[in-house]
Amino acid sequence: MLFRSLIRDLEVQTLLSGEYDDRDCLVTIRSEAGGVEAADWAQMLMRMYLRYCERHNFKVDVLETSYAEEAGIKSTTFRVSAPYAYGTLSVEQGTHRLVRISPFDSNSRRHTSFAGVEIVPVVEQSDHIDIEEKDIFLSVEDALEKAKKVGITGIVQVGVDVPSSRWAVKTAKEFSSVNATVAIHPNDAPLIALEKGENALLDCILEIEDLAKEEVVRAIGETGVDFFRTADEGRYFQELSFRKHIQIANKLNKPVMVHDRDAHQAALKILDEEKANQVIFHCYSADAEFAKELVKRGWYLSFAGTCTFKNAQNLRDALKVTPLENVLVETDAPFLTPMPYRGYPNASFMIPLTLATMAQEMNVDLETVTNATRINAEKLFGKF
Repeated sequence: MLFRSLIRDLEVQTLLSGEYDDRDCLVTIRSEAGGVEAADWAQMLMRMYLRYCERHNFKVDVLETSYAEEAGIKSTTFRVSAPYAYGTLSVEQGTHRLVRISPFDSNSRRHTSFAGVEIVPVVEQSDHIDIEEKDIFLSVEDALEKAKKVGITGIVQVGVDVPSSRWAVKTAKEFSSVNATVAIHPNDAPLIALEKGENALLDCILEIEDLAKEEVVRAIGETGVDFFRTADEGRYFQELSFRKHIQIANKLNKPVMVHDRDAHQAALKILDEEKANQVIFHCYSADAEFAKELVKRGWYLSFAGTCTFKNAQNLRDALKVTPLENVLVETDAPFLTPMPYRGYPNASFMIPLTLATMAQEMNVDLETVTNATRINAEKLFGKF
């Protein structure tokens, strides 16, 4: 019996010798074409995989399940922890078809339904996630625990106004795996100035500067310019706020995290004029040519779930020209959830889906891009 066991172990190590085969994995199942039949089929697949894991003593953590209205599930995501979990289950990836006499059809007709299965290896990664208590679907503890289950070892909590910046600092002090950034968001800055006056905005920025001196604050942001939401009357105050934030970052020798929706060239001009040093373009949204300009300056491009969207070819083109030394990954949670979960609240356990697209577009393996983003995150935000 011992000899047979050794032979089986050797067979596993020989057959599952791929680069990621020995890792834990993240399994995502979603219903596709077929309506209620597809939702029921997706749930059948979920039960099948969970039963398989139970029989083989694989540890399973169900991270998310979205139930359909009539029967079955819309989607589910769970982590499987076991030696060679990814190698064992990766062959299940793809679209699964079921043809049967439907129990939901009163005329007992034959129906064909489809469910998609996606398997990705678990990776280690630092991440940006907004988990402020007033608008989240998870507690801080739950968000951190779910992130940990898929290898997310550090989180950057981003401040976008004075209250959220205070909260980011407070949370970072309470949880060792969290660091903070602080700022007045570019869409909030003109609102404060137009409603309460320019001095009120400057007072807010002074408080941001005081918060920025805290050791747990590792960057200044989210700041920048936004021509999508801010009209002409507010752009003077937006630019004023942006310049003040860059000056704080330069003074404290901390990176500045930039939001530049529909204002890429304007943001670049201001950064150059203020001689910004370390710069992160948060939730990168420009094209490949702009990416080259940022890379020339040694700055960082942070990609979110948007790079997985079908209509975001510009982001995938930008990934192709961005060196590993300049790339980061983030969630922008709870927004910009990667496919196939677009429209659902985002969270750190979705990061492997974004990383998979990044690896494909950068023509590198998953581990390479994962390690690169971790190293870059630690350079900018420090150890967690």
